[in-house]
Amino acid sequence: MGYSFFLFTKLHDVILGKSSGLALGELTYDLQYEELISMYNAYDTSKFNNPKFGEYECMLDYLISIKEDRLINLQ
Repeated sequence: MGYSFFLFTKLHDVILGKSSGLALGELTYDLQYEELISMYNAYDTSKFNNPKFGEYECMLDYLISIKEDRLINLQ
């Protein structure tokens, strides 16, 4: 995992961070890391990871989609 994973984790913190109420919660750091790897791998194989667009924009769209799905499920 290199820069792409690092970027993904930073965007994750901004979009799904504690202020949104959708963070990884009270998981220990090792479990948070495993969850982030799992989420990154899901992104990497998703339709959002499109080489026609910038990596930042693709990750942003993916994480916003997750946030919207989670908010809908909370209702």
